[in-house]
Amino acid sequence: MFLLLLLPILTAGFLICKKSPFQYYRLHRYEGQMLYLQSASLGLACLLVAYTLLVLIDSLVPATICSYNINIEALLIELTQVSLNVKHEQASVLTWVFLLTISTLAIALSWVRLDQRRLKKLSKKHEVDARIILMGRVLADSPLDALLYESYVYEDIYVMLTLSNRKVYVGVVNNMGEPNEIEGFDQEISLVPILSGYRDKDDLSVHWTTSYQEVDPDENLRIVIRQELIESASEFDFDTWEAFASSRKEKDKKIKVTFNPNKNSFSWTLS
Repeated sequence: MFLLLLLPILTAGFLICKKSPFQYYRLHRYEGQMLYLQSASLGLACLLVAYTLLVLIDSLVPATICSYNINIEALLIELTQVSLNVKHEQASVLTWVFLLTISTLAIALSWVRLDQRRLKKLSKKHEVDARIILMGRVLADSPLDALLYESYVYEDIYVMLTLSNRKVYVGVVNNMGEPNEIEGFDQEISLVPILSGYRDKDDLSVHWTTSYQEVDPDENLRIVIRQELIESASEFDFDTWEAFASSRKEKDKKIKVTFNPNKNSFSWTLS
């Protein structure tokens, strides 16, 4: 009997994962077998709820009301037995499978409808697309994703990204990859650049080479970056960077390194 119910379990789980916005975003943090197990667990939960409701209805609702027969289960068993020409026991099992299948899918559809209504209420409450809020809840467990998400939501937060090829970009995230059936959130981002440069191969200091402030805003300039190429990321503030750069320049001017050939040693002096 359980094998016969495997199809509605998987169908209900897939329906919830695909149509429920809350589950759709949450489950795309999983991959491989874990994703299938999570989907199957949702379908199994629908089956258990459906079974509980059917048992309660069967035990609480009388078979007849005012001499009218309302025992739908008995009617379906008799109809199955006559239609398929099977024994009463087999007809009873098939009837329960049919009722559980219909009820499981009905529970899954109700779950989806409730989640969609919750999403609309959440959008009205915060006056913003609630999918962005759901995305933030999912991405909160990753420091990199959380930083990119903040730059995506708040336009005044700039990020500095260092890529695996030592290329450096400063800008604002204007789009993040939506999850799909194959990949989750960790795909690529779209960045509106402000500055770009590279890190020195020896001391990894940043050298700026391009400023995009002179570019016409109507050009809609953006750079798409695979998240797997990001080596490091940090929030960027122009005032802090200028103070840090000035401090470093002063420090470089004051420190001198000399070599004493007689003692075969180095010495550092402040000028």
